[in-house]
Parts: sequence; structure tokens; C-alpha cells
Amino acid sequence: MTISFIIPARNEAENIGKTIEAILRQPAELVKEIIVVDNGSTDDTVAVASAYPKTRVLKEAVPGTNRARQTGFESATGEAGLVQRVYDI
Repeated sequence: MTISFIIPARNEAENIGKTIEAILRQPAELVKEIIVVDNGSTDDTVAVASAYPKTRVLKEAVPGTNRARQTGFESATGEAGLVQRVYDI
């Protein structure tokens, strides 16, 4: 099974890298992709997230995590989708 990890994010430049690194520590064959859905960030969230392998960034103009999650799921190519929140790890 392959997993698309979906991360809704808004102004998470400080913590998004740690979250992506935690996902990338999972078995490589499970991690199909990491989709960061930027929901109107005004900081460096997009730049930080874009620097990681297996990671792509989508923009969602409609505010709110529900719409950001849906945008991620609509774009996912893995056999399963998993929503990951950004945490201060």
C-alpha cells in the first residue's frame, strides 16, 4: 500500500519541516507523496515545504482546513490518504 500524506498548512514555516521529516522517516515504500496544501500563508511555509523530496505544494484560496484537506485528497495519487496536522515537534 502507498500513502498520500496531506498536510493543510497556514503560516507553519517554523514547524512544517519537522512534520515532513517525521513522515519521511516512515518506510520509503509506504510514502507515495506528501501534499502540503497552503491555505493563505504569508510566511515561508511554501518555500520550506518545497525543499523536501516527495513533497508538492498546492494552493487553496478558500480559507479553512476542511477545504484544504479536500483539495489534498482530490490531488492524491496514493492508494490511501492520511491527513497529518502540523505539530510543534
